[in-house]
Amino acid sequence: MPVILFQIYNEMVRDLLNPSAGYLEMREDAKGGVQVANLSEVSTSSTEEVKKYCDFIVKSSHKSH
Repeated sequence: MPVILFQIYNEMVRDLLNPSAGYLEMREDAKGGVQVANLSEVSTSSTEEVKKYCDFIVKSSHKSH
């Protein structure tokens, strides 16, 4: 199961799996949907693995504040 984690804050998009990518471009597609270019994606095999990524992001965000 693929996992993509990103943050939208003040209309700026950041890839939480690859913070060094900086801010990413958000754009509207031809059907009126929203897409974000160059988001990182990781493959996981269980809900426990997904939870580990989410826990890592939460811990990382607390360190940066």
